[in-house]
Amino acid sequence: MSVVKEKLSFNDFSSEIIKSGDIDPDYIFLKNHLDKFGRDETIELFKKKLLIYNLESELLYHTGQITQEELKFGAERRKQKRYFSKWEQKLQKVDFDKVMKTFDGADYLVFREFFITLEGMGNWASWKAADIMNKVFGVTFHFDEMTFLNAYEYPLKGLLMINNETEDIKLYRNTELFKEHIQNAFNISKNVPNGFFFNTGDLLTLETCLCKYHSYKHGKYNIGEDLHRIMEINNNPRLQKYWGLI
Repeated sequence: MSVVKEKLSFNDFSSEIIKSGDIDPDYIFLKNHLDKFGRDETIELFKKKLLIYNLESELLYHTGQITQEELKFGAERRKQKRYFSKWEQKLQKVDFDKVMKTFDGADYLVFREFFITLEGMGNWASWKAADIMNKVFGVTFHFDEMTFLNAYEYPLKGLLMINNETEDIKLYRNTELFKEHIQNAFNISKNVPNGFFFNTGDLLTLETCLCKYHSYKHGKYNIGEDLHRIMEINNNPRLQKYWGLI
């Protein structure tokens, strides 16, 4: 008879993924890439991440070793892969060095208002871009509770989940309930240790933990799988120059 393993609490889950680096190993790789290969190269790879979200494919494509037809896309981009060529041409024209300098210190929602005007860059891509710009490139944004409320649906569903509510984000039309839930989430995770550049006291890290916990509770993510997937580049002889960056 098989034994069903009990799911971890949000607190224990967050501790585990932060301690191991599985919270977002893509970010850790990009930061190490920045330290080794410099800003310009890393910005080009960052653009590909926004369009592909599969590190192995991003690196092979970035180094000209595979064609567009051979790309493998991550879950967030799989459905939009038919638009890749058009979106890549548009994104290639964006001067991200200038963008980062322009929006450094800005309110996230002001950045998002600009970013979603870029073709193919919706709410998920906007939040992901800001998160990477913050964690990897050191760009500061102003985030507050209402910023989080206007992010995208899955971390909000995770927030509802850990507060024992149905996953109906319309409940957060009641902003007082939302603020109560956010505070409760911070209280639950206050003893979670920090790791790498993930600080459990900030909204960006809380968002990532909530989003991944939502997937974990629904059986769509297992702890360690993102890190394991990315570390497979260390077994690819075509990517030897990147071995050891994760």
